[in-house]
Amino acid sequence: MSLDRKMQRRNAQAFAKYARSLPQVPISEAFRPGTVTHMVIAHDPGCKAERTHNSFDCTCNPDILFHRQGF
Repeated sequence: MSLDRKMQRRNAQAFAKYARSLPQVPISEAFRPGTVTHMVIAHDPGCKAERTHNSFDCTCNPDILFHRQGF
């Protein structure tokens, strides 16, 4: 894996950790105007999308969580 790819993965992991630290909201509240909501997708271990970073390659039933950033 190239150094650039490793840095991208490390940044993505850090951002996902930050997003998970925010309050979780139900989907009915997720897309309210004037808010910033982060969507975190957790794939099953071994899902092809985990390796390719392409959601079209997903072969599992991922957990999708919404976290609201407060303003």
